[in-house]
Amino acid sequence: LQELQDEVYQFLVAAGIEGAKISRTWNECFLSKVELDAFQSSQDEVLEKARQLTTVPDVCSLSQQQALDLIFSEVIEPGLGQDGIEFVAGYPAWESNIAEEGVDSAGNAVALRFEVFVRGMELGNAYQEEWSRKKLEQRFEENNTARQNEGRQAMPLDKHFLESLENYDKQCAGVSIGL
Repeated sequence: LQELQDEVYQFLVAAGIEGAKISRTWNECFLSKVELDAFQSSQDEVLEKARQLTTVPDVCSLSQQQALDLIFSEVIEPGLGQDGIEFVAGYPAWESNIAEEGVDSAGNAVALRFEVFVRGMELGNAYQEEWSRKKLEQRFEENNTARQNEGRQAMPLDKHFLESLENYDKQCAGVSIGL
């Protein structure tokens, strides 16, 4: 994905967006902006930080993942890309159902994806696509179980998509940019 980051950076510069390329991990954002190790902190620590830093009145009803998403979107994201074109990678594995998974240097399960920010706005996201039908089907089923546990309706599995993976053996990555 590093090569794709470089291409996105070059594209944004060619489109007239100025600034140095800045790269950091999702957890580095938490550590530097809110002094929280998002991978190692307990749910109580994450909820307390969300209570201190956000405007949501009842953070106690949030899951740890929801609280981390809230902190990222309300507190961290507005400050990203203020000094250049900022790439954030190393999101936790639960942040993308269809991205391939890997392990970061600290041993955390991460999604092979990144987002790019300029002046507090996400301009794009990219990921290395997971092509294992078995892994994707399992993730989709886990996602549906979580939805049902939250009182939401399960989503139907896209059998045509899953079947198409049986005949595909190439790795690929993609990016979506909005200007």
